[in-house]
Amino acid sequence: SNIHDMFAHARQQERAVIFLDEVEALTLNRHSSGDSACYAGIIAQLLTEIQGFEDGEGNLMLIAATNKPWAIDPAFLRPGRFDEKIYVPLPDEESRRHMFDVKMTGVPTLDLDYAELARLTPHFSGADIDHLCEKVKGIVIEALIAGEARPDRITMEDYRQALQGIQRSVTSAEEQALTQWRLDDGSSFSRRAV
Repeated sequence: SNIHDMFAHARQQERAVIFLDEVEALTLNRHSSGDSACYAGIIAQLLTEIQGFEDGEGNLMLIAATNKPWAIDPAFLRPGRFDEKIYVPLPDEESRRHMFDVKMTGVPTLDLDYAELARLTPHFSGADIDHLCEKVKGIVIEALIAGEARPDRITMEDYRQALQGIQRSVTSAEEQALTQWRLDDGSSFSRRAV
């Protein structure tokens, strides 16, 4: 299977990192997913491959990320599999300001106020900010191609226009559920800053 091949290839390397993003899609809770044969096979194969990490393979690092930890099959969360859990909250205002600054480095802008952009985007994730920045670039390019009389740089007004059509990807309910899950399972979370 592809899962076996990926782990086999990683084990052949001097050092390797396997990053599983949105891991809940691969590790659905068997008790709530209807226990389909397909998911059961994926889960069994992934659990088998992860077992190798318990056997002291120091050259491999397995990292998984999720926005829905409650959807992960409990077998993946038992000791010896994913021992360390790190809660990464949505970026705060200062972090969002920095993200806008980094994302717009090298892009022609006119009087952008990154602090104001951060204030205009509460509860935005890093992916939301990335999407917004790409959308605003598209707005400016389309306007320039259409021959509109406008600055040839990105402005705050462009961002305000782009924001009207964007919703944040993490809802308030999801954010509350993540916070509650962290509180319920808080003793197993790393206290390190990320």
